[in-house]
Amino acid sequence: MRPERSDSGIDMPLINGQPVAFDRQVVANPAAAVITEPITITANTGSFLAALSWARNAPALSLVRPDSVEINTTNAITYGVQYSQTANSLMYGVSIPMPGIWTAKISHATSTDDYHFVFFANKKAPATSLLTPTPGTVVSAAIDSTQPITYRVQWTPIVTPDLKLTLFYSSTNAGALTSKQEYGGLIARDVPASQGYADWDLSYLGQGRYYVYGYLATGRDVRPTITGTNQIPGFAPLKAPGTLVYLDSIAPPQPHNLTIAPLDNAALACWDANAAHDAAGYLIDYMWPDINGFAQPHEWRVIATVEYTPTAAAPRQCERINGLNNGGLLQMQVAAYDATGNLSSAQFREAFLPGGIATYASPATNLTGTVQPGYTVGVTWTGVSGSTSLYKLYYSRDLPAGPGQPDSGATEGPSPLDMGALTHATLHGLTPGAWYDFMVQSYESDGRLGPRSDHLRLLLTNHVDASGDGLPDDWQNAYGAGDPNADPDQDGLTNQREVQLGTHPEDRDTDGDGFRDGEEVAAGTDPLKGQSVPAVINLPAPRLYRTPDFLYYDAYVNGGNPLGQLIDVGNIGGGVMTPTVSASAAWIKPQVINGDVRVDIDKTGLAAGQYTGVVTIAAAPSNTQDSPQTVTIGLWLSAGAPPIGYYKVYLPIGRR
Repeated sequence: MRPERSDSGIDMPLINGQPVAFDRQVVANPAAAVITEPITITANTGSFLAALSWARNAPALSLVRPDSVEINTTNAITYGVQYSQTANSLMYGVSIPMPGIWTAKISHATSTDDYHFVFFANKKAPATSLLTPTPGTVVSAAIDSTQPITYRVQWTPIVTPDLKLTLFYSSTNAGALTSKQEYGGLIARDVPASQGYADWDLSYLGQGRYYVYGYLATGRDVRPTITGTNQIPGFAPLKAPGTLVYLDSIAPPQPHNLTIAPLDNAALACWDANAAHDAAGYLIDYMWPDINGFAQPHEWRVIATVEYTPTAAAPRQCERINGLNNGGLLQMQVAAYDATGNLSSAQFREAFLPGGIATYASPATNLTGTVQPGYTVGVTWTGVSGSTSLYKLYYSRDLPAGPGQPDSGATEGPSPLDMGALTHATLHGLTPGAWYDFMVQSYESDGRLGPRSDHLRLLLTNHVDASGDGLPDDWQNAYGAGDPNADPDQDGLTNQREVQLGTHPEDRDTDGDGFRDGEEVAAGTDPLKGQSVPAVINLPAPRLYRTPDFLYYDAYVNGGNPLGQLIDVGNIGGGVMTPTVSASAAWIKPQVINGDVRVDIDKTGLAAGQYTGVVTIAAAPSNTQDSPQTVTIGLWLSAGAPPIGYYKVYLPIGRR
């Protein structure tokens, strides 16, 4: 509410470019000593924000809870309320508020203050829980891992259109996920919460015990709307009631099509990539004469680095065997082993090394490409006339294409595409508006690889800019960027510069070389090439860095406090920076230790349930960039005491 006067032209908050529809009221008596406004908080309210701003003088704002406790800036932290204060504004943030009628109390105000009070509330996440796996769940592989081995993870369905569930797994030897457990792999992302289940393919895993957990949130593809009623801020963590034990005693298939190509005092062994989803590597056994002419056994383990794809010509994995002598007989067998350690039968071959130096595939040059109507991409390159070289075309969205950078989406298949002897390719089905990187590598029919070509980057756009803001419409849809002057990743480049340069608008270091894209542009280096870095970087101020974004804790009401965890804090700018830390709730106990932040939990007085809070990290001097930053803290407090067999093991804390 505000004193009655003409429209002040104050900027109102926007959602997707539309002004928020406020319930606006006018103060009946602007000269009153105290003005109150009731705020209705229901059991479904997850958090709310109340704020007062003024143009002059110094009015005050406090909040009165339903139990008559009055909260102001002197006791807000004690009651778990965050606040932010400037010379002309005061803002309170309340998480998990007490249901009932709260009162916003404005005092020391006059009719000339020109003040405004606003109130926003967020909906609490609906109650749901993971139903499986239950304690004692065991799944035994009955087939080899060339086929899916499916287990269904179930939860209580929530009938809402916007809420999504993302599930993860972690390997654990305990009955519960520990506070120091590393995050595991992804089971499913953004599954509609109303579905109630997600199928988990276990064929990619090794034998072991797995813990399932996840979080409920508004889906990534759902943007906030003015009228949305099923949207929640942040996330609601979930964990399964038990663990899943996966047993696998079935070996992967035998390697196929083993070939041996003689090289100079060496040999190149190649075979088809193994089709097992959990293929971990290969065991190479070979016999070679020693200096006295007696055959001696040798064994070599090779990590499976080539992914199997069901194509007419299976992808090949190759390994160079050195330390041989020309003129000898090489006898070799290759077997595959999976993530559990199960070993397949072996395929045997032998070859005579006559000597001489083998030639390698001729390189591809002059890689060029065009974006055609319908976002079809045409790519061409030049081969060497008369050579026997074959070619693989690698592609990748945003990142440099090549071995070790998987990608998919093209109708023609995942990267790389085996083009045979062709020197051109046409790709369909790539994401409109996205930047793509292309690279060609030549190879010979026996698997010997040639040099890689230069990289080619193409923006898949039709250049339509209906709004005239300098950002192609398809690029805006691909990256979710709407304001040409905004800098969402805070790398020093606006969205308009990002689209011009081909850098990623949501990755401050596109090429991963440790320098922000804007810093590289300012220094004259290439933000798309990791090998191109500034010789000297001159940062005008410190820059706060912290990781991770979330910390999770598990504890029991009648057990001890969970182990403390570290937030890695650093200065990635210039000068000297001194961090400080505060917490939004009394049960969160942060402290600065040797420049990092340790967060301990004191559960004294807390009932069983789920708790969330925020640690705020700021830094001096006041011109420190990216300061302050927050880390979300989650606590899952179970009723009773830890079960029998539940132990805490204290290990040294190290940093890589």
